[in-house]
Amino acid sequence: MKKLLFLCFCILLSSSLFCQTIKVKSDDIIDLKNEISSLKSENQKLNNELFQLKDAIASLERSMRSNYLEHNSNIDKIQKSILFLGQDINDLFKGYSKNMPEKYSNNIINDKNTDVKKESSNQYSGQCNATTKKGTRCSRAARSNGYCWQHGG
Repeated sequence: MKKLLFLCFCILLSSSLFCQTIKVKSDDIIDLKNEISSLKSENQKLNNELFQLKDAIASLERSMRSNYLEHNSNIDKIQKSILFLGQDINDLFKGYSKNMPEKYSNNIINDKNTDVKKESSNQYSGQCNATTKKGTRCSRAARSNGYCWQHGG
């Protein structure tokens, strides 16, 4: 009989411990579910923020690309204008007016020798008139006297 009582006591004790273990595990599961839920919501917030940042970066890239193309276009226009103006003025100095627009009529250049010398000293030609050691024309921008800062401008 003692054995039977002892056996009943052991069964009762083990069942109560087992129930407590199940309850603890059940609480742990609930806590883990709550943590998963909060992590999912935080993940969703981060995904939304990431999407907004990617959109902002794409917008900045489009804007920069547009500005780059616009600036390059403006630089090309300015360079072409400088080259065109430099050629026009050189042609005027040399007396070539047949290829010039009508605004540069022959009335501007009456006497090729005297007027050209006057215009060449007063007008800006764009490129320095000095010759380098290599024998080529200086590529710097000229000042009002026709020479760059290094060659006497």
